[in-house]
Amino acid sequence: MPDVALSSNRPVRYVSWFAGVGGGDLALKLALGNAVCIGYVERETAIAEILAARITEGALDDAPIWSDMRTWPSQLYRGRVDLALCAAPCQPYSCAGKQLGEKDDRYLWDYVFAGIEGCQPAMVFLENVPGLLRFFRPIAERFSQLAYRIEAGLFSAAEVGASQARCRLFALAYRAGARHHDAGEHVQPPLLLRTRSEQCGGELADPRHGLIQEPGPEPQGG
Repeated sequence: MPDVALSSNRPVRYVSWFAGVGGGDLALKLALGNAVCIGYVERETAIAEILAARITEGALDDAPIWSDMRTWPSQLYRGRVDLALCAAPCQPYSCAGKQLGEKDDRYLWDYVFAGIEGCQPAMVFLENVPGLLRFFRPIAERFSQLAYRIEAGLFSAAEVGASQARCRLFALAYRAGARHHDAGEHVQPPLLLRTRSEQCGGELADPRHGLIQEPGPEPQGG
C-alpha cells in the first residue's frame, strides 16, 4: 500500500473523472479527511448541474467542472494531482448491456490513460461493475507499462452493512515503480489480489483467465 500523500499533513489533491453527482467524492472524503478536489469531469449536463449545486451548497469542493474526458486539459494538472478518482462508463461491461468492451462507443479508457499520462497522479482509484473483470487484463497491463502497480478486489455493499449486495470492482493503482520505469529498468507486473466475497461469487476471478497473479516483490527505490 503506498504512503504517497497519505502520510503527509498537507491535503490530498485529487481530480474526479466521470464524477456523476459526487457520490464517489463524498465517499473519498469520508475515507480521507484531508482530500481536496481540484477538478471534476462530467459530460451529462443535468448531472453536472446537480454537481454544481452541491458545490454551491458546500457539500463538495469548489473546483472547475470540465465537460468531456476526451478534451480534459491534463497538462494543466501535471504536478498538482496526488490521486485520480475514476468511475469510467460501465455500459461497455455491464451485464445489463451487450458487454462489447472496447467496441462500445462509450469505451473511454484511451482517454483515461491519456489523462493519466498527462497529469501523472501518484495514485488512481477505480470503481466499476464486476463485468469489467472480463476486460481487465489489458487495462492492468497498460497501468504496468506506465509504471503503476495495481491491487483490485470485488466488494459488496452488504459487507459494509447495506441491505443489498450491489457488488463492485475497486482497484488502486500506484506509482511505486516509477523510478524503475524512468530509468528504463524492469517494471513489476500488475498485482491483482485474490479477494473473496460470498455476495460477489467467491474469488476475484479464475486464475486460468490470467487475471490473478501472486503478489511479487515490491519494486526497490520507488
